[in-house]
Amino acid sequence: MDTIFKTIITGIASIFLLAGSFAVILGVMDITRSSDYLESVSAVIVESNYNADVIEECRQEAEGYGYKLEVTVYGGAVPGTSKYADIRLTYTFEVPLIGYSTQKSRQKVL
Repeated sequence: MDTIFKTIITGIASIFLLAGSFAVILGVMDITRSSDYLESVSAVIVESNYNADVIEECRQEAEGYGYKLEVTVYGGAVPGTSKYADIRLTYTFEVPLIGYSTQKSRQKVL
């Protein structure tokens, strides 16, 4: 009887451990995807020389992925000065197993 009880407890613990590991992997994938997307969209914005139409297209694309993209462009108003931008990507980080959900953001200045 003791062996059966230990086997059941070990099985239940293994299931919780496996489910927890899966939830952590999904969370890390969210973080990685958002980081990769921020790098990608940053390159597009810089290559366009901070073009307002391109930035708007990037915002709309980000919404399609469930992200919120905010871009503030500075400089360039005076000839000879360079432009730079503050880019912030906000996304939802979730751990479905425990019902945890929060807004996270990544920021980049280029």
